[in-house]
Amino acid sequence: MLLKDLNLFIVGAPKSGTTALYEYLKESPDVFFPDFKEPNYFSNNPEGIKDEEEYLKIFDGHAGEAIVGECSTSYLYDGDAPKRIKNSCAENTKIIISLRNPVNMSFSLWQHNVRNGREKLSYQDAVKSIKERRHDSKYIKQGIHRFEYIERARYASQVEQYINEFGESNVKIFIYEELFDNIDSGYVDICNWLGVTAANVEFSKHNEARVVKNQAIQSLVRPSGFLSSVSKKILTRNMRKKVREKISSLNSKPGKYEVPDKFKNELVTYFENDVDSLINLAGVDVKKYWKHFN
Repeated sequence: MLLKDLNLFIVGAPKSGTTALYEYLKESPDVFFPDFKEPNYFSNNPEGIKDEEEYLKIFDGHAGEAIVGECSTSYLYDGDAPKRIKNSCAENTKIIISLRNPVNMSFSLWQHNVRNGREKLSYQDAVKSIKERRHDSKYIKQGIHRFEYIERARYASQVEQYINEFGESNVKIFIYEELFDNIDSGYVDICNWLGVTAANVEFSKHNEARVVKNQAIQSLVRPSGFLSSVSKKILTRNMRKKVREKISSLNSKPGKYEVPDKFKNELVTYFENDVDSLINLAGVDVKKYWKHFN
């Protein structure tokens, strides 16, 4: 297995159905995705896999499937990832991008960090503190991109860099709200675009919204937490990730946090110009699906 054999990447956006797409596409007999989601090899994520041999090892189960790739949502926001993928992987590499209402995505990303113990501040305070956090080693060590909630939801320039590198015909853009309202036909559409067999998939909800039961426990199991540090001596990276996910699941329950309407209106104003740029770039009237921008 070589880097040049890789020919499909789901690059984001985060909290926009990428896990579901990843799981559904894995069902096709013509597609191979590793069990390890979010290896982050081509981005500057400090917690990603850095060694090429270690990265390629996650594809050991590949048995000649026509499509082989992975999913790392840090790739969309990372300014270096598109060129690194382009220069390293197959000439006909295809890119899948799923975009969600930026107000909802940014808030869901914050909620995800609360759930895994990374975030202690309220959504509003976290958004306002990003300038200070960019100079704080605690956040830099984890990857400052994880805390750039509203910056990561400004999609236009992120999408543009992939179109520029791979060409419009090799970049498939989906609107999360439209895709998952009609996931049966959406899945078939993706498979047809890739030229692969659509499997008989049982569509189910992945990564449903949850709230933390005990924040102290959650802080211990996050990637830079105490238990993760200790387990590095006895568990592989993939095993540590599975243990973290299991504990996090047990330490949470279904539920949602809510962003105040006043702050939500401020965010709509913040994102408005970027949404207009995205419409011009992608040729999709996203306002039809993103209720805040109607």
